[in-house]
Amino acid sequence: MLSFIDNIGSPVEASMVTSSTSKSVRAARTITIALLVLSIGFTALVLVSVVTGLFRHGDSLLYGDSITVPMQVSGSDLGQLPDGISAGNWLDVYVTIQDPTTSQMLLRSVQDLGPAVVIVWALWLLTAVLNAAAHGDPFGRDNARRFRSLALVLIAGGFALTMMNYAVLNAFLGQVPAYPSIDLAAGPFSPLPAGMLMGGLVAFALAAIFADGARLREDVEGMV
Repeated sequence: MLSFIDNIGSPVEASMVTSSTSKSVRAARTITIALLVLSIGFTALVLVSVVTGLFRHGDSLLYGDSITVPMQVSGSDLGQLPDGISAGNWLDVYVTIQDPTTSQMLLRSVQDLGPAVVIVWALWLLTAVLNAAAHGDPFGRDNARRFRSLALVLIAGGFALTMMNYAVLNAFLGQVPAYPSIDLAAGPFSPLPAGMLMGGLVAFALAAIFADGARLREDVEGMV
């Protein structure tokens, strides 16, 4: 872990930052590094939990002897509601599965591990961008490339996580206990990861801006 922190911005490197470096950039880099370390720690915890669950046949560190799964229930199953109150077609609920099997534990772990990997990847790229900016080279071609990579991670990762989560929920739907009095469905499901899609588009725009900045700097340096 110490060598990892050294690679992305050690205290020694921080002391070499020029006085002209923006304090906001340095603060943003510090916060991003902290978030990255926390995300890596959480990812490691999920992996340790999975290994523990495999040895204990589904009893993992994170979920223990029960797991909670988001589902949806038909609004018509709620019975008669007071006048002036109506229920939607499908309402969000949570189903608790006692004594999960190993496969159920793995399915639930995937729901945490997938987003964690995407977040770590995105924060790694953003840390590299801020590290270059903190050392006085914000408009290098490397940062333009990193922003393009960040955009692809956010957009592709957003769609992949959405489909993965829906597949996991459908797998759980066939394994939850039977409830004869209500009609359950996998969900909630949103086919469009709006937040990550917008973040990816912003990253693409920043990649174009930083690429133009790098070209302008090279033109100016060529004229000197």
